[in-house]
Amino acid sequence: MLKKIEIKKKFLIPIISVLGLAVLIFIIVFLRKFISGGMTEDVTFMVFQETYEDTIEISGNIEAADTQKLQSIADTTIVKLLVSQGETVKKGQLLCELDTEEQQYNLARMDYEIEQKKLTGSRRDIELAYNQRKSYVKALEDRRFYARFDGVVASVSCSQGDVVEVKDEIATVLDRSYLKAKVEVAETDASRLKVGQKVIFNFPAYKAGPVEGYVSSYPAVGTITSRGATVVQTEIRIDNPPDEILTGFSFTARIEISPPQTVTLVEHQGIGLDKGISYAEVLQDDGNFKRVEVQTELYGDHHMKIISGLQPGDVLKKLHDNQRSGYFRRARPGDSARSTMSGNPPRGGR
Repeated sequence: MLKKIEIKKKFLIPIISVLGLAVLIFIIVFLRKFISGGMTEDVTFMVFQETYEDTIEISGNIEAADTQKLQSIADTTIVKLLVSQGETVKKGQLLCELDTEEQQYNLARMDYEIEQKKLTGSRRDIELAYNQRKSYVKALEDRRFYARFDGVVASVSCSQGDVVEVKDEIATVLDRSYLKAKVEVAETDASRLKVGQKVIFNFPAYKAGPVEGYVSSYPAVGTITSRGATVVQTEIRIDNPPDEILTGFSFTARIEISPPQTVTLVEHQGIGLDKGISYAEVLQDDGNFKRVEVQTELYGDHHMKIISGLQPGDVLKKLHDNQRSGYFRRARPGDSARSTMSGNPPRGGR
């Protein structure tokens, strides 16, 4: 009798061990599936849209198209000041005149000498006298300031009758037919520049919103800055600028390399592959999932770009884990661009 009991115990111990191992394996597999989100039937993803812009970010200070500074060329008196601040002027208009009494006297005396030399002097003497007269005419004209372009008087620093010294500033005239700025574009972005590209300006001091401009020119050579960086000095412009934007205003801007593009995306776990055909399981109104064929492209690390078959807002069933996706990294079109999200898509929520 004792021998039979011992035999039963010998068989019972291996059976218990096998059952225990099976239970342990089941628990481990269950936990792994639970932790990794293996219960795909409860996990969904929503199709959403993203807008990205391929741009170059820049900043600087705006300038007038041209600037004319009226500065005294000698210690003298302002005998005429014909403009005031804020006044518009036309090209060729007389703006200011300094004292010209000495210059007018010298010119009159030279005219008299020329008449005398015509009677008694040689041809060479007459030629020299005429050359001298040209210098007197120039000295006279240098004391009269004319507008070089159609513009506006930005500032007036003196009054008629004031005594000024050499290089004293009398007034400043601006050409505001357009505004411009020189900005630094990094050498890595230089190959993407083209004349005519749209530039969107934002001025902190101008509250009416962004202002549109364009790339007007850039050189064929780079410039090394004091920081040791190589940049391309690019000129950008604003035609017919708002009056509220003054020269010297600071701005941030972006050069638009290509127009903004909106793409439809979903996490790649929502897209399956069966016999070379991409598909998705789309949630229906009755709560069931319907299989639909889709066309997609890889888009970054975690998403697929939807070409056809799905619409923003569609809810998809999770079809595989990250580990089994088989997808690889490929640079998306907007990787180096500024990107903005449309909406708040769920990330693997149940």
